[in-house]
Amino acid sequence: MNLLLSNWFYDKRGTMTGIAYTGSSLITSLLSPIVSKLIIEFGWRASYRILAISIIVIVCITILLIRLKPEDIGQKPYGTAGKTEAEIQPTGFMRRDAMKKSWFWLYTVGIFLIGLIVSGTSQQLVTYWTSEGISAEKAAALYSLVMIIGLVAKIMLGNVFDRLGSSKSIIVCGVICAVAFVSLALCLGDISAFVPSVLFGIVTAELVILPTFTTQRIFGRIDYAANVSLFTTILFLGSSFGIPLCAGIFDITGSYRAAWFIYAVIAVILTFLFYLSNKLSIRAFRTELNIERED
Repeated sequence: MNLLLSNWFYDKRGTMTGIAYTGSSLITSLLSPIVSKLIIEFGWRASYRILAISIIVIVCITILLIRLKPEDIGQKPYGTAGKTEAEIQPTGFMRRDAMKKSWFWLYTVGIFLIGLIVSGTSQQLVTYWTSEGISAEKAAALYSLVMIIGLVAKIMLGNVFDRLGSSKSIIVCGVICAVAFVSLALCLGDISAFVPSVLFGIVTAELVILPTFTTQRIFGRIDYAANVSLFTTILFLGSSFGIPLCAGIFDITGSYRAAWFIYAVIAVILTFLFYLSNKLSIRAFRTELNIERED
């Protein structure tokens, strides 16, 4: 999906990314009760067959309708009207060249850390709230609010990145992330518990929008497919470590609060890493490629 969006949208890429991922999340949430009902009615074997056939049909339709590049059907990417071919040519660093730069590794660590703290927390929220005396019903409602806010926030964050650029948007995301974790530890009242739910809903959107947008800006479009696949893998790697880490901190301390304070500090660190890698990338574009890169 990231490659398609990169090829089709020259402008408003952040907003389009938010809309695309909101759609996929919405479909997932709508399918969940349908799949559950199928399993109850027909059993899991038959349900899996129904899902497999549905996927095959959807993939076939997608292959017929979707084109990897607008040039394949004689079109140009959105936002390129009035621009010369030289202006819209993909620029940036090949992955093998970027890996020789310090800012590549700063960005890599940042991607790993955001996966580590956000995904691990998402899986433990209901358990955390119930362990702090919140009823199971209210904990489920708070988690539903997190998911709903996450859907809306994807579009909002995409628009923020389009309007503010990478540097300011990274700071905004970092502040929200750090405050979200602090509020998770401190806000457990009947009303105040909704504060971290809203903030962490935005953070779940950051996990999608921030890496997608900044990967293209920091490394350019010339080798985007290779770069985004690598950083997606690193993001999932961080996520895989995050879940047992969060549970492990609970086992050691008897509470998730210590994890939230640690994660708030990590949020500040990863914000600095993203911000610094972005600034160093801008300088590298200018000095090595003689290009004034968009922020």
